[in-house]
Amino acid sequence: MVTRLILLVALLSTPALARHTAQTRVTDYSAYSHDQWGWSIGPFRAAVGLLDSVEVGINPALLVLTVSNVYIKWTAWERGPWAIGARAGLFRLNVSDLPGVAEPAEGEEPFEFSAYPLELTGSYQRGTSSYHLGLLGTLVQSSGDLPPEFDFDGAGAFNTVLLQATWQWQWSDVTAIVVQGRAKVSERLTANGSTRVKIDEDSYADIHAAGGADILGAKGSISLSGYWSWDTFNLRAGLGYGHYTVPAANMFISVPLLFPELALYWRY
Repeated sequence: MVTRLILLVALLSTPALARHTAQTRVTDYSAYSHDQWGWSIGPFRAAVGLLDSVEVGINPALLVLTVSNVYIKWTAWERGPWAIGARAGLFRLNVSDLPGVAEPAEGEEPFEFSAYPLELTGSYQRGTSSYHLGLLGTLVQSSGDLPPEFDFDGAGAFNTVLLQATWQWQWSDVTAIVVQGRAKVSERLTANGSTRVKIDEDSYADIHAAGGADILGAKGSISLSGYWSWDTFNLRAGLGYGHYTVPAANMFISVPLLFPELALYWRY
């Protein structure tokens, strides 16, 4: 309760900073971070600037889905229309936290998926357009023992590197058009598995194995969105087509499909 009151006072005591201007820049896909004590609050991101060039945040929607997460973003260099930023995050899912999944038996470790995304982004602004190029790498790991509710004896993780290019055309202080493309640089599957082989009536052999392989083939996607920014409210909505990338893990869906683009938050 106290934390909520502190957050409410902070929001009400700061000026509204939502319209897209040279002083209030979009931080979603750019090298820029929030200014000190600048806030953004929404279902997919809650962030605050600790310094003029450093922000920390979480994804509330993933917390609801029992995925622990946090990220830190740093605008490392800015000169004129150019900027370079870096972002690192941590996402972790304990399978035992999912509804209907029992706690691990004595002597077993809880099964966890962990993702460690790292992003390096360069931004350039020219007139009413801004251009952003990011290199995203994500290490995904799994560990522990799968609970009996899962009917398979192995698990894998995709480690990916991808390029993300974004063009934003500022139509006015309130509206913008965003074109964004993603392309795979590399994708590697690492997996581990186990099985039990019956030798005789009283004897069994447990076999464990691990391995990895590069996933070949081109993957990518492109999307077109409208971006609206009022006094506090920001909304980005559009459609994309191609190999959708799962948030946090940045894992490509293998089959091309039509998918929505959505960002929704209030900024102070």
